[in-house]
Amino acid sequence: MKLGATLLLLSFLLEPGRNFNIIIEKSLQAAGDARFPMIVSISVTWLFSLPLTYFLGIRMGYGLVGIWTAFIVDEWLRGIILFVRWRSRAWESKSLVQRSDRKEAAM
Repeated sequence: MKLGATLLLLSFLLEPGRNFNIIIEKSLQAAGDARFPMIVSISVTWLFSLPLTYFLGIRMGYGLVGIWTAFIVDEWLRGIILFVRWRSRAWESKSLVQRSDRKEAAM
């Protein structure tokens, strides 16, 4: 019962991070930049989250709470990296549809 309550409380940190990550990822994909989110997801999962899950859950002995904490860090880290990509506007060069000037649209 206590473990379930702890995980529920940790979910209050996990879910906003997951939603942030998903919204930014889907925004980049919709803008035509699908490769970058895929590379970030695979890289962060294998190079950061998997070792952190092992470290917190097994090595440090936190068990499921440590694993859940690693999930939280994973979601927020991916979201922040993708948000930096969004703010850099580097995705504009990947866009499938080019923006036209307003003068051309008026004609």
